[in-house]
Amino acid sequence: MKINQLYKNASQEEAVIQANELTNADRKYDGYQAWQGLSDYALDNPEGHAMENKVINCMQEIRDTYRDYSENLEWDYPASRPFCEVKEFISQSVLFKIFQEMPKCSLLHIHDAAGISTEGFIELLDLWESSENTQEIYIVSKQGGKKKPGTLLYHPNGELAPFCESLKDFFNRQDSRDALKNLISFSSVERMEGIPYIWDEFNNIFVRTGDLFSNRNFYYYYHMGMFYEMIEDRIEYGEIRCSFTDFEDAHIEFAPWNVIDKDIPFLDVLNNAAAAALERWNERHSDDQRKFAFKVILCARRDLDILDNNIEEGHENQGDKMLLKIDCAIVIKHNQKYADMIAGFDLVSEEDRGKKTYTLFSRGIYQNALEGYSQSKNIVKGANMLLEHSEFADLRIKMIDLYLHDGESLWADNDNMLDAVVMARHRIGHGFVLSKFPALIREMVSEDKNNRLNACEPFLEICPISNQMLRYYGDLRAHSAYELIKSGIQCVLGNDDPMILGNPGLSYDFWEAYVGMGLTMKEIKCLVFNAFVCEYLAMNNYPTEKIENEGEEYVIDVGSLITEFNRNYWGPFLQRAYGVLCENGLVV
Repeated sequence: MKINQLYKNASQEEAVIQANELTNADRKYDGYQAWQGLSDYALDNPEGHAMENKVINCMQEIRDTYRDYSENLEWDYPASRPFCEVKEFISQSVLFKIFQEMPKCSLLHIHDAAGISTEGFIELLDLWESSENTQEIYIVSKQGGKKKPGTLLYHPNGELAPFCESLKDFFNRQDSRDALKNLISFSSVERMEGIPYIWDEFNNIFVRTGDLFSNRNFYYYYHMGMFYEMIEDRIEYGEIRCSFTDFEDAHIEFAPWNVIDKDIPFLDVLNNAAAAALERWNERHSDDQRKFAFKVILCARRDLDILDNNIEEGHENQGDKMLLKIDCAIVIKHNQKYADMIAGFDLVSEEDRGKKTYTLFSRGIYQNALEGYSQSKNIVKGANMLLEHSEFADLRIKMIDLYLHDGESLWADNDNMLDAVVMARHRIGHGFVLSKFPALIREMVSEDKNNRLNACEPFLEICPISNQMLRYYGDLRAHSAYELIKSGIQCVLGNDDPMILGNPGLSYDFWEAYVGMGLTMKEIKCLVFNAFVCEYLAMNNYPTEKIENEGEEYVIDVGSLITEFNRNYWGPFLQRAYGVLCENGLVV
């Protein structure tokens, strides 16, 4: 046992020196140092440097004011309260207006089934019901049918009809929109406190709205609204987690032997919706022209048991079902029309009651694509596909990148992160449990010969508001993102499910990261730059070069990217942020 000897210093001066040395040693692990050239807020001119310091100091003063009020018992610190309770306060704050002006570059963690804002979804329903050329929507308004109350659907036939009414009639009731808001989102503390197990109600919301996506036009307008909100919040690239959506008017069998050379309707609609959203923005803002691009991460639910190998007739084999989804994603990725549109594959939904990530090792990703099925109805067609397309005769993990939801748990025995780091090449969804694995952190962080940190993949996609609203961190000051970033783990921010959580764009999550997690503007800037780098790599299809004795590394000119980032993103932001402070009388 080593005894602490620091207390033995003979003088106050020596004690101060010791403390300063410890502080400096600790700061060497600041993840911000992974990107050389950012740490000193380096811009092209001294005026920009001075403006940046003014903005940073003023933002710090505002945050300190929140803390003073809390410590003087004048209010609860905002980040200690549920987001739904403080959202209005946040949206009216000067800090939020500054974050609205901040470039976000890319949003890399959002689910399309809840990707539009709560208000945007209800507005879409209003417009839909006021149009004479749309398919009428009904709502299950009474208990007792086969669908949960609040479920929205197009065909209330048979036994279900007595429990439904048209959405038009429903909207004619007083406070109907507030009632619908409660059904599709976590809109109030009272609503939150009435939910025994938050994930059950979270999944119920997807059930209530999911049937609407079978209509091609609804799917289009929904996603156009989603993309528009992203563009509005200065997001210029998104990676959207999507399921395999099928439209009533164009049924397509999502199986790998059926999509190699065919159009995929929902992907075409997504493309059209993104283009329309961008066109609408640029038409409305002639003095603020923007750009936007996106890719898709195809998904399956992680509660499917990939180890199910039951071959009995009539049994829906879950293992085969999972393999079909992975292989379908692989084949769509190799469909020439969509090759640049598909980023990868993910397993989604609740982690704690889902299947272990380790099961993917046991069956699936280390088998060849289109092989390993238990039931003959899948094997035969898969074999035919292989005969016609020999390019698929390789391991699944080599055929498509995995972006896995892992480390979204508070259980000490959740070790999915250990497997996710092995499987996921670029990023991991959430991943905050990583803080419980110090050896894994050391493995993920590397230092160069000058004892400075390098940026290493996989990055974590941290979603502050989602983590709070799903009851992982009631008080965001306790979130592990701070220690992970400080340890050198590279992160980006996501909003996860804004329709349910009420946090469209990324400004709300950046506000919570700054005010709640205690990140400095240095670290906020690093998060944005990480998003910028991820966008650059994705749009350039991850350029790589084999470097002798160092494995596979990305060959990018970080210096030129920093220069571009400062000149085209951070510099203009500082001018806009300074303008916000001037308008509010906080600087002269």
